[in-house]
Amino acid sequence: MRTTSKKISAEVIEYRKEKGPMRNDYTELDYPYVKIDLENNEYTIQKVKYANSWSKPFEIGQKIDVFWYGNDLLYWNAYDNGINKYLPNKWNLKK
Repeated sequence: MRTTSKKISAEVIEYRKEKGPMRNDYTELDYPYVKIDLENNEYTIQKVKYANSWSKPFEIGQKIDVFWYGNDLLYWNAYDNGINKYLPNKWNLKK
């Protein structure tokens, strides 16, 4: 997904509790919202589709790399989680 995408540097500014995708219960996840600097000293605030119910993965003020995939803003290093970080790169299962 990210091979043709542009890496964007963003700053985590807050978390908002929102219902996760495909949930049929009342579980809410902490989604990070980031500030992306634009031209002319302007910026935009966007939700990053990267959350879990156990922890907040980033500190407020932390700079992270993100990219656009369609209408979704995704965390650049998301593939480095779980078992995928132990597999060789040539075994890319997320194509």
